[in-house]
Amino acid sequence: LILILKRKRNSQFKLLQTNSLYVLLGKLTFAMSISQIKNLNRRLENLSKEASSELDKLCGNELWKSIGFEAFDGLADAGLRASANYYYGQFQTARELQDIFS
Repeated sequence: LILILKRKRNSQFKLLQTNSLYVLLGKLTFAMSISQIKNLNRRLENLSKEASSELDKLCGNELWKSIGFEAFDGLADAGLRASANYYYGQFQTARELQDIFS
């Protein structure tokens, strides 16, 4: 009977150790996730600022912010339109992802 109780106590102790390790790892993973999300938000903000700056240069003004995608139709040069469409897509994608991870 004593041997059975010792085995049961040892198995419960091992289970407690295992559960504690999982809780510790879970907390550590959660802390890493917060820092990763902050880093991602910082990178997305940088991408958004870069795209906004490039769009201001390409369009010559900030009207694209209020008009949106249609502001690029007035650009005469096809290369400028293509660049504007690229940066607008980058800007929109960065903003959408920021909304998700904020």
